[in-house]
Amino acid sequence: MLQNIRDKTQGWILWVIILILAFAFSLWGIQYYLEVRHHKEVAIKINKQSITQKQIDGVYQRLLRQKQAQLGSHFAMTRILETQLKAQAIRQTVIKQVLSDAAYHENFRISPQQIDMFIQQMPAFQQDGEFSINRFKSILSSLLYSEQEFFATIRTSLLINQVHVGITATSFVLPNEINDAFKLIDQRRSIAYLIIPRKRYLDNIKFADEALKKYYQQNITAFMKPEQVSVKYLLLSVNELKKKISLTSKELHDYYQSNIDNFSTPKRWQIKRIMFAKKPNQQQLNKAATTAFKQANEHWVTTTELGPQLTQTINELQVGELSQPIKTTKGYEVLKVLAVEPTRRIPFAKVADKVKQALAEQKAEQMFADQSDQLANLTFSNPNSLKPAAKALGLTIYTTGLFTRKGNTEALTKNQKVLTTAFSDNILKQKNNSDMLTLAPGTVVVLRIKQHIVAKPKVFAEVKKQILTKLKNKQAQADTQKFGKHIIALLRTGKDRQAIAKQFQMKWQVKDKITAHADSLPQAILAAAFKLPKPKSVKHLPIAGIGLPNGYAVVEVFAVDDGNIEPKQSAAYQAFKAEMENSLGEYTYELYVRGAVQQAKIKPKSIKEKVHL
Repeated sequence: MLQNIRDKTQGWILWVIILILAFAFSLWGIQYYLEVRHHKEVAIKINKQSITQKQIDGVYQRLLRQKQAQLGSHFAMTRILETQLKAQAIRQTVIKQVLSDAAYHENFRISPQQIDMFIQQMPAFQQDGEFSINRFKSILSSLLYSEQEFFATIRTSLLINQVHVGITATSFVLPNEINDAFKLIDQRRSIAYLIIPRKRYLDNIKFADEALKKYYQQNITAFMKPEQVSVKYLLLSVNELKKKISLTSKELHDYYQSNIDNFSTPKRWQIKRIMFAKKPNQQQLNKAATTAFKQANEHWVTTTELGPQLTQTINELQVGELSQPIKTTKGYEVLKVLAVEPTRRIPFAKVADKVKQALAEQKAEQMFADQSDQLANLTFSNPNSLKPAAKALGLTIYTTGLFTRKGNTEALTKNQKVLTTAFSDNILKQKNNSDMLTLAPGTVVVLRIKQHIVAKPKVFAEVKKQILTKLKNKQAQADTQKFGKHIIALLRTGKDRQAIAKQFQMKWQVKDKITAHADSLPQAILAAAFKLPKPKSVKHLPIAGIGLPNGYAVVEVFAVDDGNIEPKQSAAYQAFKAEMENSLGEYTYELYVRGAVQQAKIKPKSIKEKVHL
């Protein structure tokens, strides 16, 4: 047979086949090369260390999983989120490598024994108080880590943490710095302030229509009607399917019998239990049987509360019998069974409603699984209409009102997935049905565009009043500031503030001995008052002007009373000292991190600019 094939594949036919195969294999080879090269390609070089694209992709995937876990059903993948996560992955990777290099350069080291000990003591890898290799491998798999990568990550983290602890734990503050801080914390200031309201000038400001039209033309993008859409949609949910299900008496009784454990009271034990820090000997057990167990509380437990280990033990005990010491995470436990109640079936009549609800739920979920697959297939294979899917599945085509990218009052348009999809190119430009979106467990939806209104400028008549208000407010604000600076100039010449107030028919507000957290006056005025220096003399009081949302304020500080200093031996002093040292340590470490990044040789250079600190 082979010879026959060979005889018939001579000449040009043979060469055509060879060329086709060669071309196919060459394409496969190129694709394989590109894939491998993508993963092995050096993306960033830090000092002498190379970071591959695969390493960055791994960090990105872990960040993505964290975000999905945080948001659950509200998670929606957008270009903005993808960009943010990729930037975060690069930043984390770069800073980690920079700090690792810096620590190693400063002769910090981590031994393999330290890594092993740290991993074995991590609570996530513990089972029954001991390190579990199976749990370790399972968690690493779920986190997208190989064992080698995880060990390297722990080594780097411990190495970096050595420096962090070294800096923060050795920070200190001087006694005079603590005293100055106490003085500032409870400091009280006496101030006077004058508010110049915008309304003082507002009514006298006029603008011609030409000025309003000119502003409109120069700022037309600020007066746009936002883009709006309305959509048609098919909604498939378990709750709606449950309403369509009718169940026969036979189905209900069959389900009851098949799931009898769910409609039974579980077996339970009345027990007493006592704990030992260390494994007790027989003498201690005998003593416990006569004293400790008499004082122990009695309570009923089921297998759910006990767990598999204790359930097995308690099943083997007779009423009145003590168990052997059982090792737990807290020590050793000894149980005593006082009574046993066997499993009891609840009559069908008493649980008929629960049976009906459970069976309807089960059938609805089965229908949902089948119909959601059909919905996805039908809306994909008929991309220009929802009608085929609606007809096949008996669904209603709903419609929304118009909504912007921020949604509207309808529940559906408050979902970020729906908003992102409704304004996507696939819906708006290509006029296709959307992919099936999961709104919540057991609820999916498919959208298609109904109406699209593009963004366009509002006509001048619609915004004329708005523009007039804006320009008047802006001019009035400038007038208040000009007048406020004039008052400040008068005060600095030595003119009495009450005389100034009388001259301009205004009134100063005076607040005596206020703290930095006072809520009896506007926050902007309070902040300005506590930024001013202490007054040097009555003739040279510190003054500040501050813009307010509806005007301008002039603030003058005429007295400052420092807070009391706590005794060095007091608990308050020591606690405050520790807090200051910790804050200083963290700030010093932040400066260390910034310095390490600035000194590191990072290629390409654009990466260093993206690592914002």
